[in-house]
Amino acid sequence: MVFIRVLGSFVAEVGGESVPLGGPRQRGVLAMLVAARGQVVPVDRMIEDLWRGEAPARALASLQAYVSNLRRLLEPGRPPRTPARLLVSAAPGYALRLPREAVDAWRFEQLLEQARTVAEPGATRALLDDALALWAGPAFAEVADEPWALAETARLDELRSIARELHIAAGLRLSLPVTPDAENLTREQPLREEGWRLYALALWSSGRQADALAALRRARTTFADELGLDPGPDLVELEEAILTQRTEVLRGAAAAASAGTIQHQGAASRSEVGAPASDGDARPSKDARPSKDAQPSNDAQPSNDAQPSNDAQPTGVAPSSDIPPPLDSAPPLDSAPSSDMPQSPDVARLSASARRATTFVGRERELSALVTAAGEAVTDGARVALVTGEAGLGKSTLLDHLAARLTRDGWLVATGRCPELDSAPPAWAWVEVLQTVAATVDPGHFADDLAPLLTDSAPVGGDAAAGRFRLRRAVWAWLSAAAATQPVAIVLDDLHWADAATLELLTGSVDAHAPILIVAAYRADESARLTTTLGTLARTAPLRVDLPGLDGDAIAALVRAECDADDATVAGIAERTGGNPFYVRESARLLYGEGALIALSEVPEGVRDVLRRRLARLPESGVSVLRLAAVAGRESSVEVLVRAADTDEDGVLDALDAGVIAGLLDEPGPGRVRFVHTLVRDTLMTDVSRLRITRMHARIAAALEDSGDIAALAHHYARAGSPRAVHYCVRAAELAEARYAHDVAAALLTDAVAHCTDPDERITLLGKLLRAQVRAGAVAAARATREQAVAFAESLGRDDLMIAAFTAWTEPTPWLARTYGTVDRPIVERLRRLLERTDLAPDVRANLLIAYTHELVGEDDPTVLAAGQEALDLATSTRLRAGALLVLARDTGREEYSRELVDIGIAHDLPVYRVTGLLNLAANAAAANDPSAMRRQLHGVLDLARAYRMPEAIGAAEIALTTLVLVEGRFADAERGYIEATDRLDRAGSVHAAGFLRLALAATWLNAGTLGEHLDEVRALHDGLGPMVADLLALALHAAGHTDEARRARTTPAPIRPDFFATFLTSLRAMAILATGDRDAAAQIYPALLPHRDGPPAGAESLSLAVRPPAHTLGELAVLLGRDDAAAEHFARAADIADQWNAPHWAAEARARSPRRDSPHR
Repeated sequence: MVFIRVLGSFVAEVGGESVPLGGPRQRGVLAMLVAARGQVVPVDRMIEDLWRGEAPARALASLQAYVSNLRRLLEPGRPPRTPARLLVSAAPGYALRLPREAVDAWRFEQLLEQARTVAEPGATRALLDDALALWAGPAFAEVADEPWALAETARLDELRSIARELHIAAGLRLSLPVTPDAENLTREQPLREEGWRLYALALWSSGRQADALAALRRARTTFADELGLDPGPDLVELEEAILTQRTEVLRGAAAAASAGTIQHQGAASRSEVGAPASDGDARPSKDARPSKDAQPSNDAQPSNDAQPSNDAQPTGVAPSSDIPPPLDSAPPLDSAPSSDMPQSPDVARLSASARRATTFVGRERELSALVTAAGEAVTDGARVALVTGEAGLGKSTLLDHLAARLTRDGWLVATGRCPELDSAPPAWAWVEVLQTVAATVDPGHFADDLAPLLTDSAPVGGDAAAGRFRLRRAVWAWLSAAAATQPVAIVLDDLHWADAATLELLTGSVDAHAPILIVAAYRADESARLTTTLGTLARTAPLRVDLPGLDGDAIAALVRAECDADDATVAGIAERTGGNPFYVRESARLLYGEGALIALSEVPEGVRDVLRRRLARLPESGVSVLRLAAVAGRESSVEVLVRAADTDEDGVLDALDAGVIAGLLDEPGPGRVRFVHTLVRDTLMTDVSRLRITRMHARIAAALEDSGDIAALAHHYARAGSPRAVHYCVRAAELAEARYAHDVAAALLTDAVAHCTDPDERITLLGKLLRAQVRAGAVAAARATREQAVAFAESLGRDDLMIAAFTAWTEPTPWLARTYGTVDRPIVERLRRLLERTDLAPDVRANLLIAYTHELVGEDDPTVLAAGQEALDLATSTRLRAGALLVLARDTGREEYSRELVDIGIAHDLPVYRVTGLLNLAANAAAANDPSAMRRQLHGVLDLARAYRMPEAIGAAEIALTTLVLVEGRFADAERGYIEATDRLDRAGSVHAAGFLRLALAATWLNAGTLGEHLDEVRALHDGLGPMVADLLALALHAAGHTDEARRARTTPAPIRPDFFATFLTSLRAMAILATGDRDAAAQIYPALLPHRDGPPAGAESLSLAVRPPAHTLGELAVLLGRDDAAAEHFARAADIADQWNAPHWAAEARARSPRRDSPHR
């Protein structure tokens, strides 16, 4: 039991024994906190008061030492690392949280309050006896001369006088001899009318009316001499009653003296007992501190059960409420502190109440809009809202207030924050969201599909696209089921830091129809990676809330919530900060600590500079710990920081204490600290050398060893350059793949490879890396990884490692995995050499054969089909068979192979094979001049690819469908379609998108007859692709009137590759020959094009480009060669094909060009 005496000698007793309170300043700290009566005393004020405005550089460190010493004295039995419950940290300072009975001054006030409410005079007098007995001397006698103690001392003296007067009044009612006590009052306080009135009543009631009149005359003289005033009406009325012998007044006054005194003094004391003491009486005006009573009210602010009350965090020693009641037990961590119930800490040395309440101003309109959107979600189904603004504009604060408001209104609110660092597991925001929902709603039959997010790991199997589809579908089906009984709000903060897995799940909201509100906040200036996601969300017509800077009134309110400031100072802060709330608040705190001259003049502009200035006021040892916390991440464990720091436990806790008090850190939960804003962390990080950061990562990783936080261990060991990074990066990558975050897995495996020294393990890791890269859509990166693995194996002379490198590519890649028109001959030769080995297992040989065919696809190499067929014969698994079928279906055009791919995809939920089979069937339909079937297959691809979120397949299908638009002569629509589709492919990481777009646009201009108008673009295309498009350049030059240059462009034509572009490129060459009138060249190209006479528009079977049917071009060649009969047949066939493809412009042109004027097709 702790008991502190300040009414007389300053003494602290613990367990009934007096404890040594230390030197004057340490004793002053405790006295200051007692005087604050449970409220927070800011550190800045304590330092200034303790050192009387002349604080040394290490004043804060000294103050922290005093607090630590006092905590040990007051709680000697408290085990290490357990919460300090008496002297707590609470931003922006410290507070003493004791029951009223534990401090004599507080107990005195409690007894006085009780006496004022008791009607029976005997009970009143007994309570006042106990209250007055607590006084053993002047209040705060040891520090009574300190300026900070003057107001509290005067207040307690006034209350003591009231207590004495009430004590005498109660004695009068009991007919006790109180005359001596009353006379003493008049001697000690001759200017208090109530003392003279009670003294006169006491004399009159004892039969001494002459003495009573004499007393009243002395009172009149005293007031006149000292104050120049006459007595008040109570004394005048009493004097007249005595002179006129109105004994009924005496009897009434005696009977009502106590009650009247209580009523009269009660009215006065209500404004004294609970009112803040005026700092102006005791301190110079420049030292005035903020009054929380001046904070703006806000009707939209959440209730106190969701947001700490600003009134509970006064910044001066004067209280803002009545005397604190006893603290029987600590309130829950998330409960709001109240003005009459001091909140107890829940974290060792770091109080949960230190979470400083944020003044909410200037965002009422935005909050109202979001609340309205929530209402629309309830009535109309799922609603999406996007909140944007630069760093510090209050996005998180707005989301916090929205969450509190919706919680109060009965919503199930789940919040997830996208971490800034890659030390967090993938899709972490959704892990937070779904675990919150799971605490209320059982996942039920969705549990298995949700396992990757609700547990730390889950088995990885099957196709990546299929897994992502099942997970996304399960998430939104479960959320929709939960919302059927209670509306659900999903709040995602810092979306600009979201990983691909987080964004993938977010896009599932477009298909939700339940009462779900999805709110995402991000920095608009850092949202480039969100383009695809925002485009998908645009289908829902989301509410867009763009946060501007605060207006002048809101800035003034925010500044004055932190400190007193005149209009000129507020205007200066407004101009400097642009209304950025975080910058405004930090500037106001700097103003509070260092004054307007420093805050507005001496500090360079920029919030980081303001933060540096504030950090400079902390001890360097404390800043070092904060830097360690910054390296650990936005949020970290206190235990980990204690283990990782190069100082002792007390030093770490003192530093974190200082960070909480300074408003740089808050406490999101027991034993955890979090930077209040990423700008604080960034500022700390930018001022640390890379060498020191590396060392800090190593210490943090070692401290995390027992935590089980695999992602964090991987991150910190990798940044520390430690070999231990390999183990943890691989484990973290496995977790990432379980959540289908293959991009994250690839990054982790890259780190693992970088730190691996064992050759065999390195090859294994490179294989895992390239598979993750393929699954993430980074095919070019995967190819580079395979080349790295092959080169490494070759450098060691290890065929076994080289085989492992080649066979590691087990993921299907139906699209060309290398630059078009190139063959990596060294890779092909290595594969041929390996295939010559006779000791290969069947599945190994099949894998090598499939790799071989992929290197030569599109080349005129007879070994490709043979290799594919052998691989099919050797295949012992579905995956190997499907891999062989990919080659055979593409290169033979046999429909049964494509249909088998579709069947495999359906049977094993492998959408990549299914999509590939459908694309092959679409190509077969095009080759058969069946555009309806082609369109039908392509729409099947598009539906499937959209459902499984396969951007490359979506792009391929959209390009193919755009080709049909081009064939139909809708050239503007085709141009737009190609641009949109290739943009999607480019964002998906395709290495072919940019080059293909230039070629597709050129083909569109050629068909539209405007190629000559785009000569510069075609020249640029030729510069990029070279002789492959020489014929296209010749056509553009001819169309632009440069005939001679067109002929020269054709002088060195490149061989036409026998691939999916062969018909297209052959037709282009023939058209260029026709444009330049080269009969010899026409005679040579005619037989090359003749086999395609009955085929579709040239290139249509590639599902990407098309020009007029080869039959039409053959007709033009025949005319040039004088073969009119053949020309007529060709043009007739071209017209028929054009009709089949709904290309009336080509049909009309073919019929018009026929040399047979009597043709039935004219």
